[in-house]
Amino acid sequence: MAEPVTHLIIDAKHQELIIKIARKYTRESPISWEDAAQAAMMKVYEAVKAGEFHHGGMEEFQRWATVVARYEILNFITKERLRQHQSLDANIVGTDISLVETIPSNAWKPRLD
Repeated sequence: MAEPVTHLIIDAKHQELIIKIARKYTRESPISWEDAAQAAMMKVYEAVKAGEFHHGGMEEFQRWATVVARYEILNFITKERLRQHQSLDANIVGTDISLVETIPSNAWKPRLD
């Protein structure tokens, strides 16, 4: 079994390409392109560390890394959209009251049963 290739890195040109892909897919959404790009780069790093890139030179690696990153960005966006969460600091529609202000102060105390 071949040793995993761990010395390969994504060059600046391909980092910009991954950022461009993240911006494209997160456009007009509340999802952060920075978070999507970071998740993609981490996925590439983890895949390289796990030995998922088996052969080829730097050009093949960059192509492979871009594809892995693109699919991870799509997965990240899907997961984030499924969460459908709202910040507790957000105001209740039509008021100046934040959601966190509506939580009773004793709601955070642990029960001692």
